[in-house]
Amino acid sequence: APAGVRNGARARLDFDALIYDLKDPEAQGVVVDISEEGVGLTGIEAEVDEMKTLVVLGDPYGEIEPFEFRARCRWTRKDNGNWLTGFQITGITEEHRREFRKLMELVSIGE
Repeated sequence: APAGVRNGARARLDFDALIYDLKDPEAQGVVVDISEEGVGLTGIEAEVDEMKTLVVLGDPYGEIEPFEFRARCRWTRKDNGNWLTGFQITGITEEHRREFRKLMELVSIGE
């Protein structure tokens, strides 16, 4: 990622948190890393500055309810034919932010 894009510590997930594009549910991916500001994904194609509503389906342990947020693509690249994209959260409800925080806590426990 270009310098200056990554602010805030990003934690890598060691489990699959599935995520999809609300407008295009066929476009499914996996959350690779997460920070207070946003997420890094594989499997969802996007262009820089493109806005998406993304839905996280929860976690394999059943700790987290599905939640969604608006996000802007900050960077994208293709790696061995797989899309890697970074999204900055631009809008999330308080209720959904609570689930987002639970996901962050699960990640930090796993480190």
